[in-house]
Amino acid sequence: MGKRMAAILTVLLLCLCLCGAASAEIYVLDDIFASVDIPDTFPVVLRPGYLDNFSTWLEARGKTAAEVQQDMEDRGVLLQCWSEAEDLCFELTAEQSDEIALIYDVNEQSTDVRQSYRLSHSPRNEYDGYDFSAAEWNNSSEGRFLVLTYRRREAGETLYRGFMRRTIRNGYQITLDLQVHGRSTTSKDNRTLNKIWETFRFIEVKPMSAAASAQINITDTPPVETNQNTFTLAGTAAPGVKLTAVTMGLNYPDPILTEVTVGANGKFKMPVTLPKEGVYLLTLTGENQGEDVVELAYPVTYSRTLLPVVLKNDVPDSIETDTLTISGISEPGATIQLFLNSEAIGAKKVTSEGKFSIDFTLKQEGVYEIGLIFSKKSLTDRRLIYTVSRNWSAADTLKQLKKEAVKPGYATLVQKIAGYEGKVMGYNAYFLSAAESGDGWLARMALTKKSGNYSDIILVTCKEEPGYQEGQRITMYGTCTGMSLGSADGETEESYPCFDLLMFADIEE
Repeated sequence: MGKRMAAILTVLLLCLCLCGAASAEIYVLDDIFASVDIPDTFPVVLRPGYLDNFSTWLEARGKTAAEVQQDMEDRGVLLQCWSEAEDLCFELTAEQSDEIALIYDVNEQSTDVRQSYRLSHSPRNEYDGYDFSAAEWNNSSEGRFLVLTYRRREAGETLYRGFMRRTIRNGYQITLDLQVHGRSTTSKDNRTLNKIWETFRFIEVKPMSAAASAQINITDTPPVETNQNTFTLAGTAAPGVKLTAVTMGLNYPDPILTEVTVGANGKFKMPVTLPKEGVYLLTLTGENQGEDVVELAYPVTYSRTLLPVVLKNDVPDSIETDTLTISGISEPGATIQLFLNSEAIGAKKVTSEGKFSIDFTLKQEGVYEIGLIFSKKSLTDRRLIYTVSRNWSAADTLKQLKKEAVKPGYATLVQKIAGYEGKVMGYNAYFLSAAESGDGWLARMALTKKSGNYSDIILVTCKEEPGYQEGQRITMYGTCTGMSLGSADGETEESYPCFDLLMFADIEE
């Protein structure tokens, strides 16, 4: 503990000595026993527990400190840094999981383990939402890091692109991620990340645990569903590791025991034969250096006529994008019939590798029934039905309102108000005031400003207080409800066009 504190103090003193000349700030990351320099080209540096200083900055972007704090905790974000133009976002994350704990330190693992970890990024792309186009090891002064190029996707839509440097050390998956927003990536962006990466230092490297030194890497897992009564669990591990697989069936009382001690080549195979059809649970345990180091569980369903279907991800109950992607593995060559709201819309084939990926287009807001029927000769058809709600995002809603909205001149609107009732209308207007009205708010706005005077008044009913400043010009989308009484001077009653608010938006001239 004394050595660690001395190291941290040394780093902090170095920061004090160099802060004026280096044009960067050193951040000590206690959780992962590391430090990193953030250049002043990233003036906004967000850290968990220290977000109040940027509350105004966050609110201007529609976020609260509490929301960002929770997001950082959920994703293991230790630093989030933004460039002045906000086209670059640097994130340093540290994640833990059972799988990461088994590796613990990639520098101490076998070549097979490191290769499997690299391939999980590219070409296998096992990380949800990330499409890695390149993944190669770079052996730096601080150990091995994966050099990654990626595209971040959501429901088939590209959110942003970027570069990563990633490793596993001290029991954490540590990622230095440079996100590029609103434009294409450049070689300069990659160099920007390299400059930060070059400053990354481990203050302390923790010793490997018995579990990590076992180097257990499962390359062939048991099938979730199968029509075959035999399968093989295989992988690599450190020589001398003892592995035990126990398979128990719900309708088969006798355990099926398979044991193996990993030999000098570090590879193992554990064949399993199921005695009858049914549902099983295979539990794999490992022992290394006299310690129990791993326990993994795999459910297996076996039926001779089963057409296996295993989805890559759960189908969501709701989406906010136009595309829903359903992917997974199934019987090679199987036919998939596609249905949308009980209507057949086409068919696809499972590839020879047993993979499938299907995109459903859901542009309109509403509830959809998604149907997939898998079929293959001699096997029982599989019917999968999902109900998905397509919810429009604020951007979707704004886009639709722009299409629907009509904008007659003020005089025309007043004269022909009856013909506009129920129609969606949009106006650029000056916000004047708002007052509580029943369960909501009534906003008073003006379409025209001349010599400091406002005219062409409209009234807008809102569910919540608008929160705009007097004189602020915004776009109002609303449903026309006819003429309503308003007071211009507190004495004379005047009639104004009235709207039920659909959305306020930033003005676009």
